[in-house]
This record gives sequence, C-alpha cells and structure tokens, in this order.
Amino acid sequence: MWTFGSAIPRKVEVTNPADTDETLAMPTKRIEVPARPHHEYFREKCFRFGVKKAMVDVKSDHPLTFLEILEKIENFAGALQSFGVQPRDRVALHGNNSIDLFVAHLAVQFVNATVVLCKTSLTIRELLYQCEMSDVKFIITDSHAYETAMEVSKQSAGVEMVIFADMHKAPEGYDDVMTMKGILSERFNFEPPDDVEPREDCILIAFTSGTTGLPKGVLHTHFSLQAQFECSGDEGAKLIRSTDVVLQWCPSSHISGAVLLPAAVATGAVSVIANANPDADDFVGICERHQISSVMVFPVVLRKVIEVMRANPGTCRSLKHVTAGGSVVAVSLSEALIQLLDLTSYRILFGMSETLLAAMTDENKLTVTSIGRPFPNTEMRILDVSTRTALPPFEKGELAIRGDSVMKAYDKNPEASAAIFIEDGFLLTGDYGYCDDQGQFYILERLKQMIKCMDNQLAPAELEDFLMQHDAIKEIVVIGVPDEIYGEAPTAYTVLDGGYEATEELREELQNMIKDEFAVYKHLYGGLHFTESLPKTDSGKFARAELKLLVLEGKLNVF
Repeated sequence: MWTFGSAIPRKVEVTNPADTDETLAMPTKRIEVPARPHHEYFREKCFRFGVKKAMVDVKSDHPLTFLEILEKIENFAGALQSFGVQPRDRVALHGNNSIDLFVAHLAVQFVNATVVLCKTSLTIRELLYQCEMSDVKFIITDSHAYETAMEVSKQSAGVEMVIFADMHKAPEGYDDVMTMKGILSERFNFEPPDDVEPREDCILIAFTSGTTGLPKGVLHTHFSLQAQFECSGDEGAKLIRSTDVVLQWCPSSHISGAVLLPAAVATGAVSVIANANPDADDFVGICERHQISSVMVFPVVLRKVIEVMRANPGTCRSLKHVTAGGSVVAVSLSEALIQLLDLTSYRILFGMSETLLAAMTDENKLTVTSIGRPFPNTEMRILDVSTRTALPPFEKGELAIRGDSVMKAYDKNPEASAAIFIEDGFLLTGDYGYCDDQGQFYILERLKQMIKCMDNQLAPAELEDFLMQHDAIKEIVVIGVPDEIYGEAPTAYTVLDGGYEATEELREELQNMIKDEFAVYKHLYGGLHFTESLPKTDSGKFARAELKLLVLEGKLNVF
C-alpha cells in the first residue's frame, strides 16, 4: 500500500503492507492543531492582528479591523444567546456574501451552535427540506432571499425565528422581523459556552450537491475547521498568506466560501468581500480598486475573466496568486491565464464538502495537469476499486483521504456514513485517478461518471479535454447513453464559441478528431450534438446527472 501524506498516530488492525513498511510512505508537513472552542481560537487570532485591516465590503468600501470584527461577532453571539440559541442548536444561513453574514456565521459557532449552509438559489421546497432535515430553529437571511426564508418559516414547525441581515429596516409587511443592523446597534453580553467538545461538537453543516441522490448534510467540528484554517496559511499550504489581499467572492453558502473567509481571518490576510461570482467586468474593477493579490476561481468564471482581461490588457497586475478549483480545469484555460498575468503561483485545488480542501499543486510550479500533493495533516491513497487495497504509483483506482479536516459523518445518515468510510479511517472520494512516484495525484473522472462502452471503462474528461483544444468549442460534456450494442454509447453535447455555426462539416470534423486519436471503445457512438446551454450547479460544475436525465427524457434542445 502506498500512503501519501502525514501519518497520524493510530492503532489499527494491519490489513495492508504499508501499515508496517515505512518505506512506502511519503509524508507531507505535520502542523500541530490544538483542539479549542471556536470562540477561543478566533479571539486569539483577532487579538494577535489587532488594528490591522481585516476586511472590506465592496458595496461600502468601509474597512474593519480584526478587533472591530471580533466585537461585532461577540455582540451578535450575545444577542443570539438572549434570543434563546443554545449550544448544538441549528441555525440556517441563507444569504449572499456580506460582512453581516460572516459575523453571523462565526457568532453562531461561538455559541457552539451549528451553522447550516443554505444556498439562496434554493426553492421553497428545497430550503424546507434542508431546514427540516437539519432541525433548524433559526434562519438568518438577507435582502436577496428573505421571501423564500419567510415562507419556509411559515411551513416549518421547527423554525422559531428569522433575522434579516444586510438591512437597516425590514421590508414592508415584515415589521416584526428583526434586522442584524438593528440588533448590532445595541449591546449584548456574550457568555462563552463551558461545555464545548471541539472534536465532537459539530458547528457546520454543508449539503452535498445531491448528484447521487438527495443532498446529504456533512458534519464538521470546531477541530476539523480549525485544522483546515491552520493548514491553509503561512505555515501550511500557503493557500492564503498573511500578506495577501484576498477577493472573497466564493458563495458564503457554499463550502468554499464558508472555509476561505474564516481561513483568511485566521491567517491575518485582508478580505475583500464581493457578490458571489460577479460579472467579469466587475471582477477586473474590484481587482484594480482594491489591488487584489490572491483569488480562487471556478472554471466557468475563469473563462469569462480571461476574455475581459484580453480585451483590457494591463489590468489585474496586482494579482499574483490564483487558485482554480470546483471542477476539472481545462489545460487551455490555465495556460491562457498564466500567459496573461505575471503570476507568482497558479495552483489547482482539490476538495470536497466531506474533506474540505485536501490537495493543491506546488507553489511556483505552474502545472496544469495534477491536483498536486495532500495538504498538511492529510493522507491520500489510491485504492483498487474492488479489493480496497492500495495501489503503487501509476496504477489507477479510487482516491481515498484521511486527515484532520475530514468530516465527522453525514447528519442523520449512518448508512451513508458507513459506506463512505473504510475500516482504517479513510474516506472514499468516488474519484478515479492515480499518483506518480513523486507523490503528485491526478484525477481522471468521477467513478459514477465513468462510461462503460464495449466492456471497457473510459473517462469522459479525457475526451472533453481533447475536444476543448478546438477553437469552436466553448463548453462540452460527454456522457454515456444506454445502448443495446455498446452498453453505454459515449455521446458529446457541446456549446459553440461565438463565430462558429453548427454545421454537419464541423460535427464530422470533431467526431473524426476522436476517431483518429483514441481507441475504438472511446469513439462517440452516440454522436456529437450542439446545444445552446448545458445545465450547471451553483458552483459552476456541469450537472451531468441532470443532463443525462434531459437526454433520456428527450427534453434537451439539440441541433
């Protein structure tokens, strides 16, 4: 068995050679993370950085210091206690990026209650499901999402109170609903909870995307979050540096936003809070005005940003550190960004709700093909899909992860929890890939997205990345469509770039590219189809399950 990462002392039954053969281990850095309540952890950080600027919201451009942020958090935590929020209660955060929502996020966790992340794009039915699934008692929403939250509060017997963030006054018809700004204009006394178990008490629930069934609630503790913050900073993976000015535009209701902003505060960086995924033009303007030095981007946004920067050469020169994550990043996009900017580092990031941020490519090595090495305090292995034994370098199997930032369990779902963890504490990611002999990991495809054609497995990403080299293609997804002859017929759905027409000649050219370069079982037996748009998740990933359903039901418009 090959184990990459920092070994965590443990006592387990030996079932694989690597448990006794230290020569098969390639450790990463180990960082000591004391298990502390969140209020103690962030108090220490904020007192350390003091009157240094901590964050600014682009809507107001009014900066706040670390001590000012701490004062707001503790004041609102005291308010929540006065409203009856108890340790281990569940509080839904349902709003867009703002300082108010961040203050609410940490205030809930200071009380040792649990933040439940709820996207603003959820329908009433979806938000009701998540609130009832998580036993939510309080909802903190904002001016963009309050109508949905209020309707859910009426339908859910468990929701006791709704609070409006980012408003000075509640909208007409909701005069009895309190606002955060009104609450923070008063003084409340925060009483630190005295019964906190940092490794056991869960203070964050993030829902999975639901691509393999109903969304599941992922449970994270004080300790798993603090381990992530410590391993992301100056002494760890350097995802965020204390000298950075970080654009915080990942949605606060998504696990990325819920991790990156607190991590920046814990590291001492300056955070510039913007709407989730603003227009590319806004992105350039924010970078220029605030001299952004570091940003994480999703591939769907990266393409738009590159187009704007090409049209405005010389912009965003302050940007030195770019991290891309969220889904597979096309090589062409990575190379285009590297050519446009004088970057110190461009890095690919890998993570899941269940593991938080788990791997990243090396700093100052502008690789565009690997997810890199494990974060500190994290171990990664490639396992045989059938036997669960670990594989040597270059052999392909399922990626498994163990570490301090891995989730505790799925909320109220012991069957799913038991299925995702194997006996030695590793979590099965469902990702198919391999590692090389230098400890670099590579992901080829999601196991459940693999296509079985002519009794051979193929990774859609291999065909997608190859076809993305053609100038005509803006977006492409390859799925397997049930077929009597082939089992699953590889079928491509593509959105064309501007200036190209959907012609039979172009279709034939693209299909022949695959025929000429790939084995026979990888050919597009289901054809190549043009469409105006492809379904995506809120974080910009292609919604493959939704696409496949549209195809099978004949509801996708193709030409």
